[in-house]
Amino acid sequence: MPPPPRNLPGPLGDGVILRTHRPVFHPWLPRAPRHRPPTLRTVATLTVVEADRSVGWVSRLSCELQPRPERGDPAADIPEPFRGRLLSDRHPQEPPSIYTAEELRRLCPYCRVPQIHVPTHLAGALHRDCIAAAIAAASASAGP
Repeated sequence: MPPPPRNLPGPLGDGVILRTHRPVFHPWLPRAPRHRPPTLRTVATLTVVEADRSVGWVSRLSCELQPRPERGDPAADIPEPFRGRLLSDRHPQEPPSIYTAEELRRLCPYCRVPQIHVPTHLAGALHRDCIAAAIAAASASAGP
């Protein structure tokens, strides 16, 4: 028979009960598994359809190191998985966009895209870039 718990004087007053034995873990009782926390990874994917097949690309580089082609980058500076596969690179056999009369009326004259919400489009980066390109082209064609 184990000895009874002892009362020891403690900082709170009358004492603290101290057990003299360790708890017994029985083999039939479930124990919590001891797992490491999962490793979090940054993954970027790109999937495009070329002709009749899909092309996929996966990268585990950190967000800061992920390749990001920008509009207007020279073709030689675009990283390999994106080269020739950007939205700005139209396939030679792809027909031009066909718009209805209503859509033609709503096309932006600089961007050549339909304006769904005009204030948002006018404040967007695409419109600002197209305006800047049109101004640069006009000043270059005007000459010195």
